[in-house]
Amino acid sequence: MKQIKWWEIFLVVAVVIFVAVSINSEEEVTQNPNIPKIIEPEDMYEGYPFLNKDGNYAKLDEKSTLTMKTEITDELVIRGYYSLFPLYASFAYAAYPEDTYGDYGTCNGKVYALASGDSGTHESPDIAFALGVDGKGISSAHERENMTLVAKEALVFHTSAENEMGNITTEQIKQIYNGDVVKWEELGIDGEYIIAYQRDGNTQTMLNQFIDGISFTSPPREEYDFHGRERIKIADYRNHKGAIGYSYRYMTHDLVNKGKMKLLSVDGIAPTEENIRSGKYPFTVEVYAATRDAKKYKAEVYEAIAEFIEWMQGEQAQQLVTKTGYVSLY
Repeated sequence: MKQIKWWEIFLVVAVVIFVAVSINSEEEVTQNPNIPKIIEPEDMYEGYPFLNKDGNYAKLDEKSTLTMKTEITDELVIRGYYSLFPLYASFAYAAYPEDTYGDYGTCNGKVYALASGDSGTHESPDIAFALGVDGKGISSAHERENMTLVAKEALVFHTSAENEMGNITTEQIKQIYNGDVVKWEELGIDGEYIIAYQRDGNTQTMLNQFIDGISFTSPPREEYDFHGRERIKIADYRNHKGAIGYSYRYMTHDLVNKGKMKLLSVDGIAPTEENIRSGKYPFTVEVYAATRDAKKYKAEVYEAIAEFIEWMQGEQAQQLVTKTGYVSLY
């Protein structure tokens, strides 16, 4: 029987380690199409970024108690964050008269989603739907506007259902994204390197709202095709066992409902509807309908807007909040 030499054992061990590290490498994970990812808003809502009769909006079980006048809705401009589009589109669909919108392409283009990075060339909105904290929108464009609370949301931290992590502290979040903690074992969790996904746009801004002093390390990146040209962007979250990411709760429903991903408790508080509604969850976010000062509207338009926003806070609109997937006020 051939005697196994020490260097043969060493070679086998080295190969195993190399394969394990390769499989868990950032590049392997971020480029692997077989690892499911969170669907971005542009993918979720592509095909109906404007109000139209065929949109897949949440709908009331009964007739709306509010029906706005066509002469008002024809000139009313409503827009908001892409991720909030299904919510305010459902409001408009319920309260607008049927002759306001038609087939896609001929619909009322004055209710639409504003993609992140938009140059701001669109009409100034009469009602803008925004995310914020403590009565103030995270965008400077909303800081001086009247903010009316219409729903609740949450910034959530998520990982694969295979990951042992169930709770994370605010300090650990900071350590991960500062680059001070790079392995799961440093947090007492079985696993190799942490793949800490980041976001751009208002999600990143929101995280900075809650945690001061994060000095973000370089995020995972991936290639994408832009009109036949290869470009590099911040990688979309891929649900690998070693990954952690953050997003708005609404965007995580698909993978959570399929049992592939889980939301982490933060400082011992789970992001449940009850904890978000009460504000107990530490990363609770507010959804606002932002308006300008009354003197900047025609009297009849301002009166209609005030009535519309009051309806948004009522029972029917709050049913639409729940059906859409956000958290109602009560």
